[in-house]
Parts: sequence; structure tokens; C-alpha cells
Amino acid sequence: MSQSKAKLQKVVTFLLVFPLTFLLVESGLAAVTVNGKIYLSARASKSIHVVSAQFQLDGKNLGKLDTSPPFRMVWNSNTTSPGRHTITAITRDYLGNERTASYTVIVADRTPPTTPKALQVRVLSSSHIRLSWKPAGDNVGVTSYRIYRNGVAVANRPMPRFFDKGLMPGTYYNYTVTALDSSGNESRRTKSVFSVGPGGRVSHYGMPFITLGQMNRR
Repeated sequence: MSQSKAKLQKVVTFLLVFPLTFLLVESGLAAVTVNGKIYLSARASKSIHVVSAQFQLDGKNLGKLDTSPPFRMVWNSNTTSPGRHTITAITRDYLGNERTASYTVIVADRTPPTTPKALQVRVLSSSHIRLSWKPAGDNVGVTSYRIYRNGVAVANRPMPRFFDKGLMPGTYYNYTVTALDSSGNESRRTKSVFSVGPGGRVSHYGMPFITLGQMNRR
């Protein structure tokens, strides 16, 4: 084995450069979460004459073959689906010897779910109501819904419904709902707000009052 080939196998690395942060990446290191535009740079020992570099994402070429040093490119990770991916740098020296360095990155999910719609209330008793709504959507998947009572989160539920008990007649309760995904992104709150007011009556955006425990409108 030539001396240049031996050195090439030991020292080929590439860089992932974050905004204001420079991270030297070598094969075998722990994965890191990335977001936005990432600067990739392949490099080797000064004593090795690298003539080309090819970056790959999950085994597919990422950009064109770079034959002009410095070997670098900008990868916009926002164009890649969230989750684990493999970035690889393949370099070639003037003798045709190739060496690769691979690294696992986790593309962060920054997209919140859509806002739940059609929030509805059903009166079950004088102190018990049921909230329901249409499921929200997400680029990865909705994991739960967060229910707010009077602006304070009171529960998370995996399904698009919530039962609230122990309501006190004569007290106002306002409800809104958001959707959450596995990355913790939260949607906007629903526009529909239900109020349980004095006398235990429920109103929805100007609709006639409904007395808790009764379904006939006043």
C-alpha cells in the first residue's frame, strides 16, 4: 500500500458548520441534530493531494462532484425530511485511491401541526362537559392534543376529545386546544372558545346559552 493511500485512510474528515459553530466530524462520532443551512467541507492531510470530493445524503449524491479545492458545499437540511440521515464525504487522490467518512445527523422537525378545527362541546351533566374536535395534521405525525382552560394547560390527550368534570356554576371557563408532534412543536390554539358562565350555562361565540345538564336552548 502506498504511503499516500495509508495516510488518506486515516485522516479524511469533513466538517459540518453551523451558524457561528464549527464542528469537526469524523466517522464514528455520535449523531448531532441539525437545522437550516449546513456547511460541508471535505479535507485531508496537507501531504495528501486530493483531486475530488463527492458529498452524499443517504447514499445519493448531494450536489455535483467537486474537483476544485477547497472541497465544500452548503446543504439546506430544511429540504430533507425530519429524522436520522447519513452524510458521506468521498474523496479521491491523484492515484485514484478513494476514502469515505460518514456521519449520522438528525434533521430537526421545526414544522408545527395544523390547528385543530371544529371544536365542539357536549353537555353531559350540570358539572361535566365533553370537548371534541377534528384531528390536526402534521408533516411527521400528531402525538397529542393540549387542552387549555382559562389560558392554562390542564391536560394532554392522544385522541381529539376531552372530558372536563367538577365545573362550578357561576364561574367562567374558557377552552382552547392545540396539537403537538413528537418534536414538541405546538400548533396555534383553536379559535373556537366555549365558556361556562353564571348559572352553569355554556356559550359558543354568540350562540344561545345552554344550561348544563339540559340540551334545550334558551
